[in-house]
Amino acid sequence: SPSTGTVYLPFAGGRSQATKIEMASGSGDYASKHFGSLPIQLLAAQVGIEGFDKETAEELSVEVEFRLRQIIQVAAKFMRHSNRDVMSTEDVDCALRLWNVESLYGYSSQDPITFQKAEGYDDLFFIKDNEVSFQSLIEEEIPKCPPEPTFSIHWLAVEG
Repeated sequence: SPSTGTVYLPFAGGRSQATKIEMASGSGDYASKHFGSLPIQLLAAQVGIEGFDKETAEELSVEVEFRLRQIIQVAAKFMRHSNRDVMSTEDVDCALRLWNVESLYGYSSQDPITFQKAEGYDDLFFIKDNEVSFQSLIEEEIPKCPPEPTFSIHWLAVEG
């Protein structure tokens, strides 16, 4: 049977409050309470993996949940050492770099990311993309080209 432990993540409610999260490590028939196997099964179907059974998804969800918690804990340390109460994408990026994982591209905005709930699923969310019509792109004015780079020499720079 897997061993369980308790992890307190201080970023959930500020410095005075902490969120208690039960963690599981090891293998066995433990089904993840927080992450679940449904996102793993949906992702496997999306990338075209056939014959992905529920037991494999449950085992993989435990590992994914454990790794995500490790990264969030390290990101929380970066947040605390920066004297902030809100975790930013830069904190997660620094935690990923510490684990030798490639940086996340496209999530460096200071604005909060809003998620929308997927229809038909209770715990599946996504980021909605803006729709752009090709007609508006064609009719849009082309931006001016930047000026050509030029070089000039000043006598103070040449003689010292």
